[in-house]
Amino acid sequence: MNQRSPRVLTHVHPGLLRRVKERFPSVEIVHIPEEGPLDEGVEGDVLLTQTWGAPNTADVMERGVRWVHTYGTGVNRYPFETLEGVPLTCSRGSGAVMISEWVMAMLLACEKRLPESWIDEVPEIWNVFDLGGLHGRTLGLVGIGGIGQAIAERA
Repeated sequence: MNQRSPRVLTHVHPGLLRRVKERFPSVEIVHIPEEGPLDEGVEGDVLLTQTWGAPNTADVMERGVRWVHTYGTGVNRYPFETLEGVPLTCSRGSGAVMISEWVMAMLLACEKRLPESWIDEVPEIWNVFDLGGLHGRTLGLVGIGGIGQAIAERA
């Protein structure tokens, strides 16, 4: 039995999907416009789009789409009425480690007064810059989703 590879219709810029195409060369990725009608005959199994959909989402859904995935989180603005039973997934948690590391870097940068504490010339007196510290401090997190959990682990 010869099974064809999935066809992904996407509003995502093709350059952002280069690594996906390299990893899954048999998957056909078809870039579609966000607005206006699709070309005649354009069909696909999967729609990869932003969390709020696109102005032409209803038209796209009539092209054989059996699964919608958004490349972000927070799908509360997605046009659910266009799904008609088609599963919707999102990328919740995929950036948690990266974002939590950035949060920790910003906490340290703020407390250690970076970049203003960097030395660009020899100071008259060494070791007089107050660098602050995070040891023993309390971190308050509002929301403990994927990103909040990753920050808590690193803190």
